[in-house]
Amino acid sequence: MTAKTASLMSAHGRLWYDDPIYRASWIVAPQCIVLIILAWLFGAAPGGYSPPWGKPAVPPVVSDGEIAALRDQATTSRDAMVKLENMAATGEPISNYYLGTLYDPVFKLSKLVSPDINKSISYYQVATDGGASTAQQYLLDFYFDSSFGRLDWAKGCDIATKKTAQPNGTILRYLGFCYVDGWGATKPDLVKAVAALREAAGMGDARAQAQMGYYYETGQGGLPRDSDMAVKFYKQAADQKDLLGTYNMGHCYDVGCGTLQKNPMEAARLVALTLDSKFDIAINILTTRSNAFTPQFWQELQRQLVRRRVYNGPIDGIPNPVLMDAIKHMGAAN
Repeated sequence: MTAKTASLMSAHGRLWYDDPIYRASWIVAPQCIVLIILAWLFGAAPGGYSPPWGKPAVPPVVSDGEIAALRDQATTSRDAMVKLENMAATGEPISNYYLGTLYDPVFKLSKLVSPDINKSISYYQVATDGGASTAQQYLLDFYFDSSFGRLDWAKGCDIATKKTAQPNGTILRYLGFCYVDGWGATKPDLVKAVAALREAAGMGDARAQAQMGYYYETGQGGLPRDSDMAVKFYKQAADQKDLLGTYNMGHCYDVGCGTLQKNPMEAARLVALTLDSKFDIAINILTTRSNAFTPQFWQELQRQLVRRRVYNGPIDGIPNPVLMDAIKHMGAAN
């Protein structure tokens, strides 16, 4: 040890024991230095640097197309099915929608699982709550179509009022019908009904177009009575082979609507098409309100049904019992 070093050590020793401030500075200073270094590393590093540890996990972003591809794989791959189920378990709406399609009894897509309407409804409900419009439509089909055995207008109308990303014409048509009678969360409101149906009709929904024609013909829901507008909407629906539009168009050809020229032959042809499809509205009106049609119409309808070999009575333009039985038989025939 050199003399200089010995002198420094001696001075340090005297100050350590004789000067409390000096002694405290040696104890506190190293800790302050450490804290300064830590603060620099975690919060004050230049250039916005942050250390890689301690960051929250961010789930990878998966596109709708990738989820659709995974669903297609899941029709035959158990591994893909598990991945889709795990994704759906997080509440992600699109994966729930696609998982619902695998159980949907209409599609019958999966080779691994059997159709299960309850599971399909469950997945579609989560997807609908997350804003998936197509899932909402399929869910509404279950509740509004009696063939699925889940007919429930109140529940269906509750679902129809949910706001989703891009409501399509079918959803808006269901919503419009909900406002007609006021089921579930809706109250009877023809103005709101017409607003929803008008939007649905603009999207090309045929039944909404047929219904809009009726409201123009009768002047309801805040609309002016306008037979020509009614015919316009009826024709749009009939061109898409909607039965209500076809029937109403036929009736307009019989009695005349606006500038539409009467044509009993075309009227009977169109109405007969609805009978071929067992359209209950046409059957009910024809058999209970026969005076709503002209004799010329009845004569042409008799000819139409003779060609179909369901009527063998006279061609006299009279809605006779034989003709009524033939019409009812067309509705009941398998």
